[in-house]
Amino acid sequence: MTATCRLRVIVCVAAIVSLAAIPAFGQGTWTAQTPAAHPSGLNAPATAYDRARANVVLFGGYNGSDWTDATWTWSGSNWTLRSPATKPPKRYLASMGYDAVHGEVVMFGGYGGAFLGDTWTWNGTTWAKKLPAHNPPTGAGGMMAYDEARDRGLDKLDAAHLFAPSTTRLALRRGTFLRGYVYDFIARFAPKLDRATVDAALASAPARAE
Repeated sequence: MTATCRLRVIVCVAAIVSLAAIPAFGQGTWTAQTPAAHPSGLNAPATAYDRARANVVLFGGYNGSDWTDATWTWSGSNWTLRSPATKPPKRYLASMGYDAVHGEVVMFGGYGGAFLGDTWTWNGTTWAKKLPAHNPPTGAGGMMAYDEARDRGLDKLDAAHLFAPSTTRLALRRGTFLRGYVYDFIARFAPKLDRATVDAALASAPARAE
């Protein structure tokens, strides 16, 4: 680890599965909801509460065969599929939170065939891509939260001197099918270990006696 990031919006992924019956929690108990419309079952969509518009925003997720790029909002009684003029690329495992200073929902990163490092904001009508001077590292599954009392005027601080070097070891079973994100994960630790190099190493590794 070479740095720690402190930003105005600090990178929360809330993963929910949207089914025909939506459980809602209130006053100490869950109540099953049956909205007329709803997203399909999703793995790891990005969700956040949009305080300015009093609804929950859901973007993307994995539907079992592909990443998605749909934007849904939950009013408390029904889901609405939105049709923004601009929208982020497909992804899941993105980080999302509400920026109370600007009154917008912020989304960062995720995975959609490769690890992403882009920043988007939702104003209740459409998405806008942002190009900040500083960004967290590309990645997926980060956490995002905004502290109104303290998260003002924050910046990125070099923290390399706080952490001793470490070695990461990864073991792979020969003959196992590897999904694309596994290759990306390996390359993030060792850029020279691209997909072709990993495949060649697995193919030439001697079989271990059971």
